Amino acid sequence: MPTKTKLQIRVASLDDATELQRLINTTFNRQDSGPIDKAYFQSPTITTLVGVVNDQIVGTGSVHILQKIDRAFGQIEDVVVDPRFRYMGIGKKIIHQLIDHSMTKQCYKFTLNSSKNNEAFYNKMGFIREEIQMVKRL
Repeated sequence: MPTKTKLQIRVASLDDATELQRLINTTFNRQDSGPIDKAYFQSPTITTLVGVVNDQIVGTGSVHILQKIDRAFGQIEDVVVDPRFRYMGIGKKIIHQLIDHSMTKQCYKFTLNSSKNNEAFYNKMGFIREEIQMVKRL
């Protein structure tokens, strides 16, 4: 584990696409999901943050603002921290900043999908298991 590190959290840009793809593919054990479309970084409803240490992206997370008929909510996606930088509060800081950003969009709730292994992490931040999720993979 790295010693003394200074973390910077900032909004991701197209210049980060290759490093983000590597981090996500490695962490989610994917072979290659293809390049990130540049339109992703231009979407007004998506905000992706990166955690940077020594000019290296070591964590990321995104929030997608979804508009329902009468209100908006935030769907948190792809929260990932490089295994060498875990247990340093990086994921927690990214999620808090995503929520802070989404509050300016008047979101009434935040949802996310998680593996059972990460449930305790999200519980500590106030997320609870509620209802069920249905998926149809294509």
